[in-house]
Amino acid sequence: YQSEIQKVNKVYGEAFIKGDSSLFINCYSPDACIMSPNAPIICGVQGQLAFFKFAYKSGVRNIKFTSLNFFEYQGEYVTEQGNYEMFAANDVSVGVGKYLVLWKKTPTGWKMYRDMFNSNTPVARPAK
Repeated sequence: YQSEIQKVNKVYGEAFIKGDSSLFINCYSPDACIMSPNAPIICGVQGQLAFFKFAYKSGVRNIKFTSLNFFEYQGEYVTEQGNYEMFAANDVSVGVGKYLVLWKKTPTGWKMYRDMFNSNTPVARPAK
């Protein structure tokens, strides 16, 4: 399952390179939820599409994932722990962080079921 998951992770980045939301949505199960920092949880295909559009409009043009650990649970679900790096145009790094993804085995392969991530950059605080 690890190599299959890493292939999906690569397609996820390619979705931003190509600006193709269908590639992005195909990385998730239809009932998946994205739990991004400082935002409410979004679930389902419409939520996934809204997330992709927001990220793309914000300038994300690639995301690269580095898997660090996999934790298996009864064969139907696998949890992946890793690091990510986001890129804008011309491969300019715009952020690094970490993630946990609960993957679900579906009839069409491994899909992200719960996606939670956050940045390694501290939140900017107003000057006192």
